[in-house]
Amino acid sequence: MTASLIGERIQDLLDRRSAVSLQQQLYRHFREMIEDGTLRPSSRLPSTRSLATQLGVSRITIVAAFDMLTADGYLVGSIGSGTFVVDRPPIRSHTVATRAVPPDAISLRGQLILSGASGLQQREGAFLPGVPDVAAFPYAVWQKLQNRYLGQHLAQLSGYANGGGYLPLRRSLADYLRVARGVRCNPEQVLVTMGTQQSLDLIVRLLTDANDQVCIENPSHWAGALMLKSLGVRSVPVNVDREGIDMRDQHYAMNPKLVFVTPSHQFPLGSILSSSRRERLLREAAQRNFWIVEDDYDSELRYDQAPSPSLQGEDSSGRVIYLGTFSKVMYPGIRMSYMVVPSSLVSSMVRGLLSLYRPGHLPLQAALADFISDGHLTRHLINVRPLYAARQAELRKCLAETFGDAISLSSGFAGLHLTLRFRQAVDLDALQAQAAKRDVLLRRLSAFNHDVGPFEDGFVLGYGALSQDDIGTAVKRLYEVYQTTHNGPC
Repeated sequence: MTASLIGERIQDLLDRRSAVSLQQQLYRHFREMIEDGTLRPSSRLPSTRSLATQLGVSRITIVAAFDMLTADGYLVGSIGSGTFVVDRPPIRSHTVATRAVPPDAISLRGQLILSGASGLQQREGAFLPGVPDVAAFPYAVWQKLQNRYLGQHLAQLSGYANGGGYLPLRRSLADYLRVARGVRCNPEQVLVTMGTQQSLDLIVRLLTDANDQVCIENPSHWAGALMLKSLGVRSVPVNVDREGIDMRDQHYAMNPKLVFVTPSHQFPLGSILSSSRRERLLREAAQRNFWIVEDDYDSELRYDQAPSPSLQGEDSSGRVIYLGTFSKVMYPGIRMSYMVVPSSLVSSMVRGLLSLYRPGHLPLQAALADFISDGHLTRHLINVRPLYAARQAELRKCLAETFGDAISLSSGFAGLHLTLRFRQAVDLDALQAQAAKRDVLLRRLSAFNHDVGPFEDGFVLGYGALSQDDIGTAVKRLYEVYQTTHNGPC
């Protein structure tokens, strides 16, 4: 297919009235053309400049879409040669007529795990939560750093990870966390993992037994509660208010093995754990010998004030396990995260990590070490903070102008999402379904509720991947749907 024909095909597919950004539409249409064979392996794509001219869009938009496709394994490019479809692109999984698997063929544990997987493949649409703006990431710098190590015959990068990960990366992380988050650690306490889920899985497997009790925030991300259930551990939901998790006497009296918290920016309500509750939590952990798991998943993305210091930095008894990730500050597909564990747990955690997962990706870890130590991570954060701050401010403004007093929003200026609740009865099921038809994706707040008692439902609105120019259109579409559904039952 010639360059002009590719441009004409994409031109016909673009919907400039959609709430989905042009960048995401371009990503989707090129991906589908590669997967269905319209664009053959090794095909050369039009230059970003010529395609931008033909489509009448910004070249930056084209570059961002191509960068996403490259990161997902669909395209490959080289300076001076152009951009090509990879030789072996990912294959779309077609539906095959096979005999249905009997329900009892999947274990009860397996059925529980599968019940939590809906929505994970969604990559586009207004208000998709938990997704950063991957177009803002410096891919050119990142690719240059990776090229230092990929394909080279470096013995220290060709086997399994040694101990808790690539030592230079652990050193870079220890230095970065001491300055950026007030974490007190040495490099040996830093363990590199393949995503926060792997960190949690290791912690739960090594530090709990079946029927042990673990306190979790309510509401909170569904993945943690799901993991606990699948491993036979009893989760105890603890309500969250404006001061964070509200641990009461009865919760401490249970002598939980673990307490999961997001103290610097609670997900999804956005509250910050108050000083008095932080102090008591640390004191009770020291006295009762339970472990605090601090998930600091997006603390760097704070816009109205300096982030609150890490709980780990205030821990004088070695009871806090600190978790961090690069999925929010870099891009989700990197699947790289880390743990900072108390000295008493280092040996056991390193052995468990090696025994269960055989972690690797050492060339990627080496590039990441350079990315941090050379200052690229800090510069990237300096660049994206005002970007996200402006988007959140724009979303708040548009919602206030459109909905007025009909809604309430979560407080605080941090992270990549807002929580929205309606003050009057709304048919949330109908609103969610009708909005999806207009490319407005609404994630229910109740999806993060782990209790059976009364719960005030609403929606979690992500703005990280939504350009500031598209926010007004997306809010307008949401309001149009709301007007047709707000008289129904809540």
